[in-house]
Amino acid sequence: MRNKKPLFAALAAAGMVASFAMGATAAGALQEVKAYLNSGITIKYNGEEQVMKDAQGVRIYPITYNGTTYVPIRAVSDMLEVGVDWDSASQTVLLGDPADGVDMIGTLKAYFLTDVYGSNAVHVQDSDKQNMEISGIPCTHWLQLNLGRYAAVGDKVAGAFNVQGKYDTLTFQYYSDKDTTLQVLGDNDAVLAEVNVAGGQTAHSLTVPLMKNSQVKFQAEKINETGLTQRDDIHVYIFDAKLK
Repeated sequence: MRNKKPLFAALAAAGMVASFAMGATAAGALQEVKAYLNSGITIKYNGEEQVMKDAQGVRIYPITYNGTTYVPIRAVSDMLEVGVDWDSASQTVLLGDPADGVDMIGTLKAYFLTDVYGSNAVHVQDSDKQNMEISGIPCTHWLQLNLGRYAAVGDKVAGAFNVQGKYDTLTFQYYSDKDTTLQVLGDNDAVLAEVNVAGGQTAHSLTVPLMKNSQVKFQAEKINETGLTQRDDIHVYIFDAKLK
């Protein structure tokens, strides 16, 4: 991922200290102060005026306290395209991407999911409160590509994510209960990877160079004729997908 450290250094040099909406905090660490929301301050990034918003999309403003301007860190991280998270157990703000990569399926929302008669794509996230073992691996979020029994040979089903061109590689696991062809597509549906998946086999891992593509699309294709009962449906699962 692109290095944003110089941008943070520039903000610090400008005397702008970022604050974070932390939720519950140890009472002993809190100190009451009198500060002011300052809607008169304009924030510009690369010469372009920014409108800061919280996680719910509500506009927020800097705070002025003792001559220093405090800017909410989530708004700044969004502006600079730097990941931010909050570890409540250790009361720690986490800036940047995790060392093991960004969990694409758990973090990002699919912007396209095939939904046609008999075939569809489903994006399950932690908030859906579902649990499933895929190839013996416990999962709480996954992308599921379903090719129905009435799908014709050559029919395809897909789910796509916007990764904003920020990452170099994608590593994920895949499993299918029946034979299929799985493709990973980039911008303009350029093929980044293609594998023939043997149905019912143990889940496999694949690392794909992203080459700064903005889109990642997973696409499964029906390659064999099947019967017309429910057990002939094809289910392809993508999980444990990490962006680096």
